[in-house]
This record gives sequence, C-alpha cells and structure tokens, in this order.
Amino acid sequence: MFLTRIVCGLLLIVGTGAQAENATPVNIVTAQGSYAAMARTIGAGHVKVVTLARRAGADVRVLEADSRASRAIAEADIVVVNGLGLDAALALAVQKNPGARPRTVLDASVLGRHIILPDDNSYLFYSPRIMLLMASRLSDTLAERDPAHGAAYRQGLERFRSQLQPVYAQVLALISDYPDIAVLTATPLYAYMLDLLGYRDDHAITRDRHYASPLRINKAADDMRRHRIRLFLYERDARDGWTRQQIRISRKAQIPVAAIDDMLAVGESYADWQARQLRAIKTALDEHTTVGA
Repeated sequence: MFLTRIVCGLLLIVGTGAQAENATPVNIVTAQGSYAAMARTIGAGHVKVVTLARRAGADVRVLEADSRASRAIAEADIVVVNGLGLDAALALAVQKNPGARPRTVLDASVLGRHIILPDDNSYLFYSPRIMLLMASRLSDTLAERDPAHGAAYRQGLERFRSQLQPVYAQVLALISDYPDIAVLTATPLYAYMLDLLGYRDDHAITRDRHYASPLRINKAADDMRRHRIRLFLYERDARDGWTRQQIRISRKAQIPVAAIDDMLAVGESYADWQARQLRAIKTALDEHTTVGA
C-alpha cells in the first residue's frame, strides 16, 4: 500500500509537470519584426509570436489577406500594433475578425503618445523609450492572462531592459564624441533615434515617404557640398535615383554615409538591431574623422 501511494504520487508529479510543459502558449500577433522580437524576449518559451511582415521593405500598411494572416488574427490572444496608420491594415483586420476568445490590443501610439514627434512620425518602434513602455505593458498583460508563468514574464522584461543598457551606452558615447550634428536623411525611419541623440534631422523625405519640396532638397544638397551636413542616412533597401545620387554626392564631399535597416535580421534581438545601426553610424563618423585628421 505504501509503495502504491509513492508510485501514484510520482505519477501525479510527472503528469503535472508534463501538463505545465505542454500548456498552450499565449498567441501574439504583430505586423512588424521589432515588436515581435520584443515579445519573444519577454515571453520566452511561453508565447507564440506571429509576424505578418516577414521580409525587408514590406509595407506593413498593406496586409495580404492570406489564410496564414487570417488564422493568426483569429487565434490571437494579444495583438501588438504600432498605430498612427503604419499598420492600419492589421488594426482593421482585428476589428473585422473578433476571434473566439477575449483579445487584448496593445497600441504603441497610445502608450507612447507623450513621446510622439511633432510631425506624428509613425516609426515608433525606433524609439527605445516607447519600446520599453510597450515591453512593460506586454509583461503585465501576459502575467494577467497566464499567471502560472508571471515570474517568467517579469524576468523577460528585466532581460529586455538589460539588453537595452548597452544601446543607451552607445547613444551616450555618440553624444559625447559627436554632439549636436546636422544629419540629412533620405528616410523617415530613424527620426526617433536622431531625436534621442539630439541630432538635427534635415530630412529630405517626409514621414509618409514623400519627397520634400524641390527648394528644400536643393538646399540640402548645397548644405552637403558646403559641409554643413555631417552625416547622410539612407534606407538600405532604397532603390530610388535620388538616394543613390545623394550617396555619390556625400562620398565625393567626404560626408559620412550610413545605412538604416527597417527590419531585424533572422534571430536578431531588438537591442542587437539598434546597436548594429548605432555602430554603423559611429564607424562612418570615426572613419571620416580619421581621414580628416
């Protein structure tokens, strides 16, 4: 009898453990890779994250009505949206497809409304400050939905915060080495990081990816020739003639040039993605300083 109780107890323990291991993950859907990477860092093995924009240069404002997207939205427990129209198609799809269970929508434009730039630049995921707000809210939401793994989600949040510390160190180093510089950008993507750096963004491309006025573009080109611009930033996947021309003008005028990526590499964390771009900027500025020394 005693042995039987021991065996039954062991089976109960093993069964409970297997049940915990096989617990249904929390389904998270987003349209952009930065939010997906953040969610994976916080949720670890207890979440299933689906990113609807899977390739570089994909327009997250346009959501293909395929079976994968429809199924992911229908099964979503949490939907992470950027807002400000950047992923409007996802927001609309969520409204049209309420799903079979309660769903939470986390909107970066609502949580980070006090940080949004005056021109309503919609690329909020480039702001570490907004991403930290989103990470904190996501951690709380996951713990509410899945209390059994609340401690794991809190640890995931601390992990995300720790990963960003070197990024802030890079920002401070750039501010120290290259303070208050003027930057010409051929993309609206990097505005939030430039704001954090305190750099003057003389952008030639508006937030909705339209060119600025010819007068402004001509002035920007003249400023580059006169070295009033210290750095030229462009989107790595850009193929338009104006961007390629400005790269040539910048290099001829010995203006540092760096490329910005709109999506993370496979397996890359949000912090690593930010750090990689900051390194590219510092390398470009350092090389120019060395040449000019």
